[in-house]
Formats: sequence, C-alpha cells, structure tokens
Amino acid sequence: MPRFANIPALSNLMQSVTHSKHTGWVSLSVALVLCVAVLWTAFFFIVVSGLIGAGAGIWLHYGQNRDNPVQVLRPVRGMKRIWIVLIVSGAGIAFSLSLFFSGLFTPDTRPFLSGLYMTAANGLFSFSAAFFTAGLLVIADARDRILASDAVQMHAWQQDARPIGFAFLLRSLRKA
Repeated sequence: MPRFANIPALSNLMQSVTHSKHTGWVSLSVALVLCVAVLWTAFFFIVVSGLIGAGAGIWLHYGQNRDNPVQVLRPVRGMKRIWIVLIVSGAGIAFSLSLFFSGLFTPDTRPFLSGLYMTAANGLFSFSAAFFTAGLLVIADARDRILASDAVQMHAWQQDARPIGFAFLLRSLRKA
C-alpha cells in the first residue's frame, strides 16, 4: 500500500492541470485543430500539406549553409543553379497538375482517392512555388553579395568553396 500512497488523486491532478497558466491556450488550440480536422477534413489536410510543401521548399534553400555566395552560385553537375531551380519547380508544377486532374476525374465512388490526389497536388504545388521563390531570392542575394565584395573577400570565398557533387549534397542534407 505505501507504493500507491504517492500517486495523486484524480481530483488533485485535475485541479493542478486546470489552474495552470497555459492550459487555456493549449486546450483552445487543440479544440480548434480538432474542430477543423473533424468539420473540414479535406480542407485541413490540403492546407497542412501545402504548409509542409512550402516549408520543404524554403528549407532546401534557406536551411543550407549560405555563408559563401560562391558556393551558392556554383554549378551543380555542370548546370547553372537558376536552371536547376527552374527545372525542379517546373517538374513539380507539371506533376501537381497531373495529380490535380487525376483527382478531378476520379469516379464519385472513390472520394478518398480523389481527396488524396488533391492533397498531394496542393502540397507539391506549394513546394514548387516556394522552391522557385526561395531559390531566386537566394541566388539574387548571392549575386548582390559578390558584387558588393572586394577582391580579398572574393578570394577567401573561392578558397573556401567546395565542389558540388552528389556526395556533397547528401552530406549537406544530413547536417541540416
């Protein structure tokens, strides 16, 4: 019996939780998320997938090491960085459109599959739009920093820049 003597009673536990400062905000947030998830399930998942896609697109540019503008502007596998941004964004939008039309033309007997297509299309579209926007901003920022630098700083950046290959990209993704 002494082992169970230290366990608080349910009434004491509820009183300590309800008198906490953050309980009201947490319960309001949870109630709001649950209401959105229950009442507008498709809308909730589409918005969440869009936010995740946009977050991934921005993270791929801003989450990496951007201290060296020479490193940012270096070609990857012989392709300029701007072309990579355009190709990835264009491919994402094309695939997003194919998923969108697949969701539109899915039979009415399979609403879950249609919602899944629409959710994936929105997430992929948000990813490609954020990837394009963040990529152009990072490239423009790197060009401005190079134009504003002096010869000594430029030489230091060129000495510190590493060649970009597939192994370097994998290492940089593991660091972040």
